[in-house]
Amino acid sequence: MLLPILLSLSLSQARPPAPVVKDGGVAEVKKTAAPDAGVARAESPPAPTESSDLAQRAELERVKRELEDLRARTALLEKQVATNEAVTSQLEKVNRQLGELKTQLSDAEDRRNDAERRTAERRAQSEAATSWLVAAQNTLATGSTNVGDALRAAEAVYTGAALRNVQYARQALASGDLSAARQYIAMAIFEAQVQSRP
Repeated sequence: MLLPILLSLSLSQARPPAPVVKDGGVAEVKKTAAPDAGVARAESPPAPTESSDLAQRAELERVKRELEDLRARTALLEKQVATNEAVTSQLEKVNRQLGELKTQLSDAEDRRNDAERRTAERRAQSEAATSWLVAAQNTLATGSTNVGDALRAAEAVYTGAALRNVQYARQALASGDLSAARQYIAMAIFEAQVQSRP
């Protein structure tokens, strides 16, 4: 009877007790036989297959294409921005030039208006002086030499040949030659009319 009891004890000591989980059940531990001395070890993860490697390569190519597309779109947008900036700069330059031209045009119109106003004033003054000289001729025809005011009015307005003839008429009056004075006045009136023509 002693021999069976000893065999039973040796078998129970050789087999390690199973781990106990919380619900009182026995948890199983998978072991694989090692090629050496029968030592147990945990199972290794499965090696990658050819299909999974192809899938990874395809995903990498897809990501590369997306990157290339994004780079191309970015470059296009940068080019468009640069073009828009150039157009904006050109428009600003054109607007500045347009503003300068408008200012020059306004100044030119002001100068033209001033010139036209001065011309109209000179024409009116010349016509008035001519009227004075016509009256002076009539006065000289009566033998009177009281034409000093008319000559001064003409000298203040006339220019060129008309002014010279008025001055000659004054010299003729100073020498008492009324006939010559009338001729010079007539020539002064003629030159003034020529000068006033547009």
